Amino acid sequence: MLKAIFRLSKGRWFYGAELIIDLLIVALSYYIGFKIQRPNLFVESTQELYISFILICTISLLVFLALKPYKCGKKMYMQTMFNLIISVILIAVFSIIIDFMIKGIGVWRRTLFYALIIQVSAYAVYKYFIIKIHNKIIKPRDCIIIGKDLDYSIKIAVKLAESQGNLFNLKYIFKQDSEGLYEHLDSSIQIFICSSCDSEYKTEYMEYCAVNNIDCTVIPSMRDLIINSGKANNINDMMMLDLIVKMDIESKLIKRVIDLLISTISIIILLPLMIIIYLLIYIQDRKDPIYSQIRLARDNREFKIYKFRSMIVGAEEHTGAVLATENDERITKLGKLLRASRIDELPQLFNVFKGEMSIVGPRPERPDLAKKIIKKLPEFRYRTLVKPGLTGYAQVLGRYDTQFKDKLLFDLYYVNNFSLLLDFNIMFNTIRILFTPSITKGVTEESIIDIRDIIRSKGYKMNDKKDRIEFEKM
Repeated sequence: MLKAIFRLSKGRWFYGAELIIDLLIVALSYYIGFKIQRPNLFVESTQELYISFILICTISLLVFLALKPYKCGKKMYMQTMFNLIISVILIAVFSIIIDFMIKGIGVWRRTLFYALIIQVSAYAVYKYFIIKIHNKIIKPRDCIIIGKDLDYSIKIAVKLAESQGNLFNLKYIFKQDSEGLYEHLDSSIQIFICSSCDSEYKTEYMEYCAVNNIDCTVIPSMRDLIINSGKANNINDMMMLDLIVKMDIESKLIKRVIDLLISTISIIILLPLMIIIYLLIYIQDRKDPIYSQIRLARDNREFKIYKFRSMIVGAEEHTGAVLATENDERITKLGKLLRASRIDELPQLFNVFKGEMSIVGPRPERPDLAKKIIKKLPEFRYRTLVKPGLTGYAQVLGRYDTQFKDKLLFDLYYVNNFSLLLDFNIMFNTIRILFTPSITKGVTEESIIDIRDIIRSKGYKMNDKKDRIEFEKM
């Protein structure tokens, strides 16, 4: 029992220690900033100094708890640094605001500047090493995957095996009706229930995990996402859920105002860069640098989307509408750079300004590809209940080569859970992915054999049984 509790809390104590060190770095950086800015303060106004430290540490704790930059073992290095930079900027901004409201607490502008430089430099080094330490100290969590068929569940196993910091250790994949499954469930195990599971099995396993204090994660289906977004209501003493999928008129109006402001400011600021890129593409092959394509807008209306051309002219004349693949020969040398940095999407700011697109929303798809996808995934049509976006939830949490079904879940979550806070969160994370070129790589062909090879490359030996797959570390 004690062993199970220790194992469950092991990661938590590490993150708690990391949070304390993060706060100490903030406090030390402001201490040095005070020393540089006002060395006499330590002699003349000790009380002001203490008040300033209490204020800054309190703000830092609240910001860190909100953005969670201290859980670096669960994130990539660049994502951790992005969250930290946003965090320390917010700490500085809130400190300035409170300084205006409460005079005499001693938070000076130059002190904030010194502190920011020290913090970013210290975190850049510290987080690099703390991620490596985390991966050595915190052992992967044993996990079991439950699904309707083993082949689909193996795809989930690959995602877990490739998780940042090797957070999970694969133990078993069970079919939903496997005998003896419950014998392997205890509080030290992490359970993953696939969306393919029949609803009665899914409910049964979720209830068992809840009663027995077992960590359970569900890979959602369309039905799960819609129910999760329901708003509680009642008629007399009967509880109900209102399933409101479409955005209300107030949200549409606010979102349009934000789109106009951001697109206008961005066009003005980025116009010189867009002119330079336009000229570079034209010099490359003397062809039109702007590429337009028919895409689907809200309610399946068609519109022309604009992009900087990153492929050779007539790239799809013989192939038709197909996604770019990894190392695609149709992509030009300049185009690779534009795609990696997402700069090829900048002309879509004009689509946003015209009202055809939004800054945030599901990426618009081509009509012919959408028809093919809907035949396999009918839920795909729900993406057009909102305006398409320049960036979206699937873009910040997925990659270019993420499978359509996985991207669809992110998009449907956004459609069902729209809020301005979620929009701003996606915008912030879009800045982060601009510095993560691997996210934009093309799609690759995938098969069950390839997937099994990936798992073996992660150091697992797989033993196939009638109703399960057993994993063993090699």
